[in-house]
Amino acid sequence: MFDQRDEYRIVTPRLTLRALRGSDASDVIAGVGNLEVSRWLTAVPHPYEASDADAFLSHASGRPDHWAICREGALIGVISCDGELGYWLRRDAWGHGYATEAAAAVVDHWFADPSRNDLEAGHDIENTASAAVLAKLGFTEVGSRRRLSRARGIEVDGRLLRLCRAGWEARRRLPNLVTARTRSRPLTAADAPRLIAIAGNPDIAPMMGSIPCPWPEDAAEAWIAHRAWQGRPGFCLGLCRPDGTLIGLTGISPMDEESTSSIMFLLDKSCWNAGLVSEALSALVAAVFRSFPLEILTADHFEDNPVSGRVLEKLGFEKIGEGMASSAARLEPAPVSIYRLTRYNFEARR
Repeated sequence: MFDQRDEYRIVTPRLTLRALRGSDASDVIAGVGNLEVSRWLTAVPHPYEASDADAFLSHASGRPDHWAICREGALIGVISCDGELGYWLRRDAWGHGYATEAAAAVVDHWFADPSRNDLEAGHDIENTASAAVLAKLGFTEVGSRRRLSRARGIEVDGRLLRLCRAGWEARRRLPNLVTARTRSRPLTAADAPRLIAIAGNPDIAPMMGSIPCPWPEDAAEAWIAHRAWQGRPGFCLGLCRPDGTLIGLTGISPMDEESTSSIMFLLDKSCWNAGLVSEALSALVAAVFRSFPLEILTADHFEDNPVSGRVLEKLGFEKIGEGMASSAARLEPAPVSIYRLTRYNFEARR
């Protein structure tokens, strides 16, 4: 979403991307001045001096294609998109999915302009973290290149990648999933009352992790907004009958650095034991493996909800362990069974 007070500002669930400014110099130096960061950025020298930061910010400040990546007000990196996507995060921000979250938002911003077509990106051949981020966004390799790394003082081999508009648009078409008896679509705030009636049921809420009972309407609206479809893993879809009646939801979590997401689902109690969840989830699993570079889907269920385990097993999920989990509708953590479905096993069943 875009903050109307600042046309350059982009807000994601955890981050704010804002225009760079001269006062960011000390944060830029602290972040990119670390050799663990600058070694992956061919144009950045090491050591990184105040004069380097001043030169960069004199070029980048206020530009509509350069942003400071901020977490809770603090600058944790920089991202740019002027025909080629580039970014860095300070060392202590690695491993939290911030690069994927920021880059996905900027990619959407790029393609929101209908005049724009292909977007390029590149990474050092040894930079597996950036390779994973770009793969999650749908970039594909189109060539190689060799560049001088100023920080290391050597030439390094790299990969050139590209995301075309058709590929970006294809990934955003996922929500409208249709089966013989169900329809899946993005949820909106208007769905909150009906979703509360379904998920706020005392027999259903304790089987979910993040849904309390009772469930206030403003909290339900915030829950829906946080899981809105953004063209990438980390969304929930409303599960409907062919006539449009909302009867539940399905969804997957954001994809982690291991190319893994978790699925979740719930169904109105009046629709239980008709195979509707299995039907809808089968379509969802096929779609997400087709649309995203996922390698593994995981799931779990509370052990006092064995029906969900049978649904998962029908889809090919294998139980891999047990654990404990919390629910906003339970007083204490409770035992859960944990499942996994790999892309390889899913495709082998097709």
